[in-house]
This record gives sequence, C-alpha cells and structure tokens, in this order.
Amino acid sequence: MAGDPANVARRVFAEADVLLYPNPTLEPLDIPATITDPFVTTTGKWEFLGLLVGDAGIEQSREWDETDIPAWGYGVIIVASKDFNHTTTVSALEDNPTVDKVLWPGSTATTIVVPQPLLSYFAIEKRTADLKVNRLISMMPGRFWCQNVNDNEGDAQPREINVRVFPNSAKELYAAQKSAAA
Repeated sequence: MAGDPANVARRVFAEADVLLYPNPTLEPLDIPATITDPFVTTTGKWEFLGLLVGDAGIEQSREWDETDIPAWGYGVIIVASKDFNHTTTVSALEDNPTVDKVLWPGSTATTIVVPQPLLSYFAIEKRTADLKVNRLISMMPGRFWCQNVNDNEGDAQPREINVRVFPNSAKELYAAQKSAAA
C-alpha cells in the first residue's frame, strides 16, 4: 500500500500549548529529559501562554532570500539561498501575566512603557486525542512581538503573537521530543 492513514492521524492535534521561559538562561535541568516528563511550571520556570485559537493553529513560516543563477543558453541552473528566516505565529486568547509580558514588556500593573520586543526561550507542545505528544523547545531565545492589540464590544479578539526563531551556533532551531509512533 502506498500510504498509511496513521501518518495523517499523527498530525491531527486535539490540544496545544505554548510556554515561555522567563529567565535569560535556560537551565538544562528545566528542559524535560524525555517526552513523558512535564514542564516545570513553578515560579521562575516555564509559564503557559494560555488558551490558543485552534483554527489559527501554530503557523511556522520559513523562507530564504533566493537568487536564480542563469547560464547563457540554459536558463536557471541553480538557486542560491541565503538569510534563512523562521517565524512562528500563535493567536492567544487570554489576558494573563504571561501574555502581558509579550504585549507590554517592561510594564507594570500601573504603568505602561514603550515596549521593546520580548526575548524568551519558548516551547511548543501539541497533543493528539490519543495522547501522543510532539514538542519543540527553542535552542535560543525567540523575539516575541504582537503588532496589534484590538479590543472591541462583545468579542475577545485574539492576540496574534509572532515569534522570530533563531539558531544556535550549531544551526539548531529546536530540541524535538516526540511520542513513539503507535
């Protein structure tokens, strides 16, 4: 048989979370050792972004600046790529202390300051209905930014949060953990 429906089922996620790590250095002991280990969410450790918009999903856009290189009489013979760019976008519904750190970094409950994008390690955890887990944990702090904050009558507009993802010195973007395939 050419295909396997189980390969599709592994991509149908029933739940997802995005977590931020509030410290400038990600302590190795705060990274779950295996897929069955939970994130430590005590004070000063991982923080949940909160409820996410499921229909919006977790979008990961990836792009290169590309230049076509043609040869006389041949046309394009190769494509040169440079300046890789990776952005993750999520839509958060909650107003909570973690979302406030993204919307208004450096602000307090009584004073709003000119925001600079938040830099934070982060993790994405997606779960299927049969409890299979797929995790990505950033290798470097991501740059969090929410361009628009929109509140209106009778609705809870999501906060569309963009996270620029950067590689470490080994060109790694994420540490990945996945449940064993069924």
